[in-house]
Formats: sequence, structure tokens, C-alpha cells
Amino acid sequence: IATGTPGGVGDERKPPRYLREGDVVEITVSGVGTISNPVRNEA
Repeated sequence: IATGTPGGVGDERKPPRYLREGDVVEITVSGVGTISNPVRNEA
């Protein structure tokens, strides 16, 4: 399962919004389950 948006989508929001460390991306698929991924800064 892949999630996400094309690069630059955050730039078009008013005000701009980007994922930040500490945010959590959670996806639920009925009958399959839920996956939860915390956002971390790149090292």
C-alpha cells in the first residue's frame, strides 16, 4: 500500500502545510487493518 502526494502539494495550501517531525500518518483499510507511521526528520 503506497500513500502520499506529488511533490509540491504542501506549497499550494494557504497557508503552506508540510509534514513535520512528530506528525503521524495513519491509513485504515476496511477488512485489512491500520498502519500508523510517525514522521521523523531525515538523518
